[in-house]
Amino acid sequence: MLIWVGLLVALIPAMRMLFLGNFNLLASLLFLGLFLLISKRNMPLSIWLMVIYLFLLGDIRRILNLTGDFPKFDPLLLVGPVFSIIITLPILLGLRLKDNMSKAVLALMIVMTLEIVNPKQGPVVVGIAGAMFYLVPLLWFWLGRQYGTFNMLERLISGGLVPLGLLAAVLGIVQTYIGFLPWEKSWIDNVASHLSSINLGGGFYRAFGYSVNGVEFSQVMMTACTAATALFFAGRRVFLLPVPILAWGIFLASSRGAVLHCLFGVAAAWALSSRSGRGWLPRMAFALALGIGVIGFSAVKAASPTGSQSKQFTSAADAASQHQIEGFAHPTDAKHSTAALHSQMVVTGIMRGITYPIGYGLGSATLGSSRLGGDASASGSAEFDVSDVFTTTGVVGGFLYLYIFLLILQRSVWFGRSAPKFIGLPTLGIMFSLLGQWLALGSYAMTPLTWLLIGAISRAVTETPRSLPKHPSLEASAVASQQRAIMS
Repeated sequence: MLIWVGLLVALIPAMRMLFLGNFNLLASLLFLGLFLLISKRNMPLSIWLMVIYLFLLGDIRRILNLTGDFPKFDPLLLVGPVFSIIITLPILLGLRLKDNMSKAVLALMIVMTLEIVNPKQGPVVVGIAGAMFYLVPLLWFWLGRQYGTFNMLERLISGGLVPLGLLAAVLGIVQTYIGFLPWEKSWIDNVASHLSSINLGGGFYRAFGYSVNGVEFSQVMMTACTAATALFFAGRRVFLLPVPILAWGIFLASSRGAVLHCLFGVAAAWALSSRSGRGWLPRMAFALALGIGVIGFSAVKAASPTGSQSKQFTSAADAASQHQIEGFAHPTDAKHSTAALHSQMVVTGIMRGITYPIGYGLGSATLGSSRLGGDASASGSAEFDVSDVFTTTGVVGGFLYLYIFLLILQRSVWFGRSAPKFIGLPTLGIMFSLLGQWLALGSYAMTPLTWLLIGAISRAVTETPRSLPKHPSLEASAVASQQRAIMS
């Protein structure tokens, strides 16, 4: 009865928003209300649906703004953060911390909260914007720690990420070879001045799928390809079928970083796919060397003798392909590759935090810092999370995150070896493929999913005995009993 009364009361402001044309606000409230209502009955399902929503957010926004009136402040972007705050608040109020990971994450959140009001970054609105990209994603760690069972991870990876990545790859191939859909064309026409990251030149644009931006488009295909390959290593052979489509989609996305990160994740998953998981580090090094060698050799053979700079591109596929080939064929040439520039940015970001110990403020590394009135000299991301955290939070936050970073690596390897292969290997692959981008700016879906996985790994570690029996058969029995307890 109370639900029906609430719906009737909400109908009045909903009709007013509809009459005034506030479609985005109305849609935001409807989505948020739906996810919160589902969470009362089935929390894991609501979390899964929220992840799906965040990945599809780009095209949801474009379809709702098909007329071309794209708002400067879109409430649809707030659905995920508000949901995570509402769901996580009861968990934080009842925290009983025992493990080092949870204590470190909570300490980092406190440091980040203080950095919201750091005067170095400019107005406090800059810090609030930074909280959206740094502080809010960490809330998903607590959701993973509370609800991240093996069943949820299987649903997220096999039933969510891989199908979404395949859909993104197919849509990206369509956008590259055929063209953009009407709502995507409208978006390009109305925000073309902000699309330098997807502009290939010559009037051609990189594909961006259904994502908010090209970075997240590459990430969803990259992690899906890694997860699908890892599932194949785990014995689920059917997951090899989407890998060629995903690989081609990544190549056409014209992101060399995505190719290398995918290779890194696949190498890590393969290295730990053996029955014992021992000797994984040399196996991983061998796989990486082989993969990089094949890519480099193929790129050199396919590269144009005159280079892509003097070539007139005939299509988006041609432009994207040449961008990839020339970059891999000339990795040390600044005209074709940005590897040296990114390395310099990483070092600069870390040194900023060390030379200015209190940090530049939580929003200083965001893209909108200068537009919101922030200090232009302190703004800009190094595109590597450790470096960015040093810049934004200073020495304390930087070294705290570095400690968390190392803990995550250690526990991810443990999880890859100890969890069931069809869960442990893809989770490990995803974590390694996103290395350095666990707190990636502009990633509305991948960053929350990453910290959800980190929370689930932390949950598994805390619920497993620290000292397992050394005999292989006894160890397997102990791990199996813990897995059954966690899955229940």
